[in-house]
Amino acid sequence: MVHPSLTILYYRLLGAHIGRDVHLDENATLHECDLITLQDGCRLDTTIIRGFSVERDGCFRLAPVNIGRKAFINTYTNISPGSSIPDGAVYGPHASSMDDPSPKSFAAYNQTLNLVPSLSSRIFLAWPIIIAVMLLSCKFPFLFFLHW
Repeated sequence: MVHPSLTILYYRLLGAHIGRDVHLDENATLHECDLITLQDGCRLDTTIIRGFSVERDGCFRLAPVNIGRKAFINTYTNISPGSSIPDGAVYGPHASSMDDPSPKSFAAYNQTLNLVPSLSSRIFLAWPIIIAVMLLSCKFPFLFFLHW
């Protein structure tokens, strides 16, 4: 797991034009970065953005992709090469850049809006629960061996 600012720096070094206050989910991937422009304030959830594709008839398509200011791209949304997403547009889960934008209320489904729990709450709350569930799930095999 890499810090989000390092991920953005990595994509910038690969040639992507990324504005300020851009939020990328840790599972979002950009391919052909020199063809991708992410404007200020856009949010990308778990998605793949490519500037390259192969069409049905076997033709290659290589075209720039532009995501507008404060646009929301939600989970598993496909952005085609040559797409230009307008400023403030919201594309809901499992949508396509060929579709019309979704209603603004679909922006709530973007995981980059979720707050990350603090380290102390993960250590003292989440991890003990995870460990307890793992131990309880292993209880039955241990009882089987103790019975013999």
